[in-house]
Amino acid sequence: RDLHSFPTRRSSDLAIAREYLAFTDRHRNRWAATLEFKSGAPHGFQEDFPASVSRLVAEVERAMAPLFPPGREGERRLAAAVLWASLEGINTLTAADNLHMVAPTTAWDMAQSLVVNYMAGLKQKQK
Repeated sequence: RDLHSFPTRRSSDLAIAREYLAFTDRHRNRWAATLEFKSGAPHGFQEDFPASVSRLVAEVERAMAPLFPPGREGERRLAAAVLWASLEGINTLTAADNLHMVAPTTAWDMAQSLVVNYMAGLKQKQK
Protein backbone atom coordinates (compact mmCIF):
# COMPACT_ATOMS: atom_id res chain seq x y z
CA ARG A 1 0.00 0.00 0.00
CA ASP A 2 1.09 3.54 -0.73
CA LEU A 3 1.72 5.79 2.29
CA HIS A 4 -0.56 8.44 0.78
CA SER A 5 -3.58 6.13 0.38
CA PHE A 6 -4.37 5.80 4.08
CA PRO A 7 -7.34 7.67 5.53
CA THR A 8 -6.46 10.95 7.15
CA ARG A 9 -8.73 10.25 10.15
CA ARG A 10 -6.09 8.90 12.55
CA SER A 11 -5.31 9.75 16.12
CA SER A 12 -3.01 12.68 16.76
CA ASP A 13 -0.49 10.17 18.10
CA LEU A 14 0.00 8.98 14.51
CA ALA A 15 0.18 12.40 12.83
CA ILE A 16 3.92 12.94 13.23
CA ALA A 17 4.78 9.36 12.24
CA ARG A 18 2.53 9.60 9.19
CA GLU A 19 4.10 12.87 8.05
CA TYR A 20 7.62 11.65 8.70
CA LEU A 21 7.15 8.43 6.73
CA ALA A 22 5.44 10.33 3.92
CA PHE A 23 8.29 12.86 3.79
CA THR A 24 10.96 10.18 3.66
CA ASP A 25 8.97 8.32 1.02
CA ARG A 26 8.74 11.44 -1.18
CA HIS A 27 12.35 12.51 -0.57
CA ARG A 28 14.11 9.14 -0.39
CA ASN A 29 17.45 10.41 -1.73
CA ARG A 30 17.57 13.37 0.67
CA TRP A 31 16.68 11.13 3.58
CA ALA A 32 19.25 8.50 2.50
CA ALA A 33 21.94 11.19 2.37
CA THR A 34 21.29 11.93 6.04
CA LEU A 35 22.07 8.30 6.85
CA GLU A 36 25.55 8.88 5.47
CA PHE A 37 26.14 11.60 8.07
CA LYS A 38 28.92 10.97 10.56
CA SER A 39 29.57 13.31 13.47
CA GLY A 40 32.63 15.40 12.78
CA ALA A 41 32.47 14.80 9.02
CA PRO A 42 33.87 17.73 7.00
CA HIS A 43 30.76 18.63 4.99
CA GLY A 44 27.66 20.79 5.15
CA PHE A 45 25.66 18.33 7.25
CA GLN A 46 28.04 18.80 10.16
CA GLU A 47 26.14 21.85 11.40
CA ASP A 48 22.66 21.23 9.99
CA PHE A 49 21.93 17.56 10.58
CA PRO A 50 22.17 17.41 14.40
CA ALA A 51 19.98 20.53 14.61
CA SER A 52 17.43 18.97 12.24
CA VAL A 53 17.29 15.78 14.29
CA SER A 54 16.90 17.83 17.47
CA ARG A 55 13.97 19.71 15.93
CA LEU A 56 12.28 16.47 14.86
CA VAL A 57 12.70 14.87 18.27
CA ALA A 58 11.43 18.10 19.88
CA GLU A 59 8.24 17.83 17.78
CA VAL A 60 7.69 14.29 19.05
CA GLU A 61 8.45 15.46 22.57
CA ARG A 62 5.86 18.26 22.29
CA ALA A 63 3.25 15.74 21.12
CA MET A 64 4.03 13.59 24.18
CA ALA A 65 3.94 16.48 26.66
CA PRO A 66 0.44 15.72 28.01
CA LEU A 67 1.65 12.32 29.18
CA PHE A 68 4.42 13.67 31.38
CA PRO A 69 3.76 15.96 34.33
CA PRO A 70 6.22 18.72 35.24
CA GLY A 71 9.44 17.33 36.64
CA ARG A 72 9.48 14.39 34.23
CA GLU A 73 11.06 16.18 31.26
CA GLY A 74 13.96 13.73 31.13
CA GLU A 75 11.58 10.78 30.77
CA ARG A 76 9.64 12.64 28.08
CA ARG A 77 12.84 13.44 26.18
CA LEU A 78 13.92 9.79 26.34
CA ALA A 79 10.50 8.51 25.23
CA ALA A 80 10.52 10.88 22.25
CA ALA A 81 14.04 9.82 21.27
CA VAL A 82 13.13 6.12 21.51
CA LEU A 83 10.06 6.60 19.33
CA TRP A 84 11.94 8.67 16.73
CA ALA A 85 14.86 6.21 16.61
CA SER A 86 12.41 3.33 16.17
CA LEU A 87 10.76 5.07 13.22
CA GLU A 88 14.24 5.60 11.80
CA GLY A 89 14.81 1.85 12.02
CA ILE A 90 11.63 1.21 10.04
CA ASN A 91 12.74 3.80 7.48
CA THR A 92 16.21 2.29 7.23
CA LEU A 93 14.85 -1.19 6.59
CA THR A 94 12.42 0.23 4.03
CA ALA A 95 15.11 2.22 2.21
CA ALA A 96 17.31 -0.88 2.01
CA ASP A 97 14.31 -2.88 0.74
CA ASN A 98 14.75 -5.22 3.70
CA LEU A 99 11.57 -4.63 5.67
CA HIS A 100 10.20 -7.94 4.36
CA MET A 101 12.97 -9.76 6.25
CA VAL A 102 11.47 -8.52 9.52
CA ALA A 103 7.78 -8.95 8.67
CA PRO A 104 5.59 -9.30 5.60
CA THR A 105 3.98 -5.89 6.06
CA THR A 106 4.36 -2.23 5.15
CA ALA A 107 6.34 0.53 6.81
CA TRP A 108 3.10 2.31 7.65
CA ASP A 109 1.60 -0.79 9.27
CA MET A 110 4.74 -1.18 11.39
CA ALA A 111 4.78 2.53 12.28
CA GLN A 112 1.13 2.42 13.33
CA SER A 113 1.75 -0.59 15.53
CA LEU A 114 4.82 1.03 17.06
CA VAL A 115 3.18 4.37 17.80
CA VAL A 116 -0.18 3.04 18.97
CA ASN A 117 1.33 0.43 21.29
CA TYR A 118 4.15 2.62 22.59
CA MET A 119 1.78 5.50 23.33
CA ALA A 120 -0.74 3.13 24.95
CA GLY A 121 2.03 1.85 27.20
CA LEU A 122 3.04 5.39 28.15
CA LYS A 123 -0.59 6.34 28.82
CA GLN A 124 -1.09 3.25 30.97
CA LYS A 125 2.09 4.01 32.92
CA GLN A 126 0.72 7.44 33.81
CA LYS A 127 -2.41 6.03 35.49
